[in-house]
Amino acid sequence: MAIAAVRAAGLTAATDGEYMLIATKNGLIHGTGKGNLDTLATTTRAQSVVIIERILKVRAGEILPVDEEAIKSAEDLANAKLDPWGRVIRTTNLPKNAQDFSYILADLPNEMYEMPYKKMKIFDVVSSAQNALDGYSKEQADEAAKNIEDYFDRVFNIDYRTIDYKWAEEMHKTLSLEGKNAYSINERLRKLKEYVDFVKKHKIITKGSMKAEPSMAFRQGYSKMRCKFDFTIVSAPKEVFNVKDWIDYSVFWNQVFWPPFTSKSVGVRFQGYTNISYTADGRLSGYGDDLTYDYQLIK
Repeated sequence: MAIAAVRAAGLTAATDGEYMLIATKNGLIHGTGKGNLDTLATTTRAQSVVIIERILKVRAGEILPVDEEAIKSAEDLANAKLDPWGRVIRTTNLPKNAQDFSYILADLPNEMYEMPYKKMKIFDVVSSAQNALDGYSKEQADEAAKNIEDYFDRVFNIDYRTIDYKWAEEMHKTLSLEGKNAYSINERLRKLKEYVDFVKKHKIITKGSMKAEPSMAFRQGYSKMRCKFDFTIVSAPKEVFNVKDWIDYSVFWNQVFWPPFTSKSVGVRFQGYTNISYTADGRLSGYGDDLTYDYQLIK
């Protein structure tokens, strides 16, 4: 948003950090508290309206009040070392396993880095740092992150009043065909449509999001990426939580291995971290990945 605001005000800069510094010095952007510039947050409609009003005032020659703490944060940002995605790298208060990663981001908490790897007898862990040294590229990480987020956007945001077979068809297209024959491909689509009928019958409503972290891609058999999830079951009857009856789905599609939610979880917000697997083409395999296989709740 800083780049758009600065350009709209008739100003310019060379780097993301400089854009943020100019935006704060001209009063276009203020911090969210104690100078915090939440650079990864999505700008709301209300925030956009406020920024547009400030842009118009600056273009009219008006001098706006500024947030001095935000300016200091922006100066730090402009002078900081950035990762390939333009995010600030920190070098203090590092997680215990910092050596597993190419760098540590200022905007991510240590608990996300320190989530333990799930032990597997067959496969050893190839850390994110080693994965990058082995040639895993930004472009590959971007593609996998987008596919993960798109998949879970469909998984988490379910509404019996609007869902139809188009949801099943779109979900089916996002999943990998690797190792699939014609029968298994058709069976997967049939199951997805069956889930749509299940949602409608039981009047299920859920909402949520998954944020994949591209700098935290590693290997453990499959390629995996650490992600942060945030979801709420808005409406669902007790019987849909019995995963013994519904092998491929319960409330959510394919989130059945060891779910944190029960019939008493309606209205409860769940947040945590998970490692999501994907195939060589950056897509999710089989029926899609199950976050409940390897996750840690934020307490």
